[in-house]
Amino acid sequence: MRWIAERPGPTGRFSQSMLLTLPPAIAPAATAEVLGAVLRHHAVLRARIDLDAGTFVIPEPDAGPAPALDEGPPGTGTSPEALAREVDELAARLDPSQGLMVRARSYPGNAGEPGRLLLVVHHLAVDGVSWRILLDDLAQAWNDVSRGRAPQLPPATTSFRSWA
Repeated sequence: MRWIAERPGPTGRFSQSMLLTLPPAIAPAATAEVLGAVLRHHAVLRARIDLDAGTFVIPEPDAGPAPALDEGPPGTGTSPEALAREVDELAARLDPSQGLMVRARSYPGNAGEPGRLLLVVHHLAVDGVSWRILLDDLAQAWNDVSRGRAPQLPPATTSFRSWA
């Protein structure tokens, strides 16, 4: 975080992204429920970090902004150029000082093909290692939702405070 704060220029768009394949026939409301469960579970994904002011606040799980999940055009054949534009657009809407660390866009599948979910997460909240944790938790939350249960994610093994 200190390294990001010391970089010249704006830091709001400094992010990582991943394009995921959605389970077949998942409804947009279920995708939003799964995403919301993961955001509530991981404190740093809802943190308000103002690098200029030097503040770091983690609101209660239900006090942060609702997950921002847009729906993109149907189909999974997004070209690399179009996908790069989508990532750039979502990254431009990140705002760590307001707790907007995650932006997402779902793309319904065509004719029985699975849909996709584009996740763009500010680099203050995610790194290469934490993606594995997020992917496991997204899968667990979907498993619960698909069985008609509220998502029950495993306890965090290391808090952000301990890790830092």
